[in-house]
Formats: sequence, structure tokens, C-alpha cells
Amino acid sequence: MLSKLKTCKDGLMKVLDLLLITMMAMLVIVVLYQILARSLNLGGTAICSELAQFLLVWITLLGGSLAFAKNAHLGIDYFAGKLKGNKRLWLDIFGQICIAFFGSYLLLFGGAKLVTLTLRFDQLSSAMGIPMAYIYTALPISGLFISLVALETILEKVNAMKEAQ
Repeated sequence: MLSKLKTCKDGLMKVLDLLLITMMAMLVIVVLYQILARSLNLGGTAICSELAQFLLVWITLLGGSLAFAKNAHLGIDYFAGKLKGNKRLWLDIFGQICIAFFGSYLLLFGGAKLVTLTLRFDQLSSAMGIPMAYIYTALPISGLFISLVALETILEKVNAMKEAQ
């Protein structure tokens, strides 16, 4: 099961990598256009400003998921570093369970509820006129990635504990 989960996660992370690269390139182009338009007195457009904000939201949430998957996020492990053996593994498992709870309950389910509510009330963005649910969809997608990575890490730690015995 762990190998299938790892294969699935690795494939999704490659897609996420490409998606983030594309969104980052789009953000740079939109912001450069805004700068040029304002400096040439063509006036900036509200659509470009709103698009840049939405791209930044997606890049932040999905980028955080990718950083977590690559273990490139900020972690404070001063006290955890002092533990050895099974105590350290139990602490790591507990930490991953907390992260899985955050990713699944708050981001995935809470984000899905937010998306559903904004779809029901037909909330639109002010400049672009697109449903805000499309923007909020970044929350459950990010939660799914974070939960998947946390689950994989929990299974790896449990296997490590079994092998140590």
C-alpha cells in the first residue's frame, strides 16, 4: 500500500510542480504588464490586479503543499531533536497526525464547505466576474495534498517502528 501511495503522491507532485511553474510565470507576466501599463500612463486594469491576487493565493496554498511534500518547510525541532529511538518516532507520528487533521478537516472539508457555500450564493469576483468558488478551490486541493503527504509519512514512520523491533 505504501508503494502505491508513494507512486500516486510522486505523480501528483510532478503535476503540482508544473502547475506552480505555470502560475508563477503567469503572475510575473501579469505584474509586468501592470507595471508597464501604469508607467506608460495607460492605466492599470482591475482585472490584472485581481488576477495577480488570485494567482498569489493559489501559488501560496499549493506551494505550501509542495514545500511540505519536499520537507522544505520551516520546522522547529529543537526539543524533538533531543529524543531518540521510538520516542522520536512517536513524536513524529503525533506531529504528522496533527498535520493530517489540519489538512483533511480544516483545509479539505472546510475548504469544500466554503466552495459549496460560495457556489450556492453565487458569489462573483468584483473585476473578473468569475465565481469565487473557483478561487476557494485552492483550499481543498491543498488540503488533499497535505493529507496525502502526511498519511504517507505516518505509514513510513510506523513501518520504521516495526522494523526497529
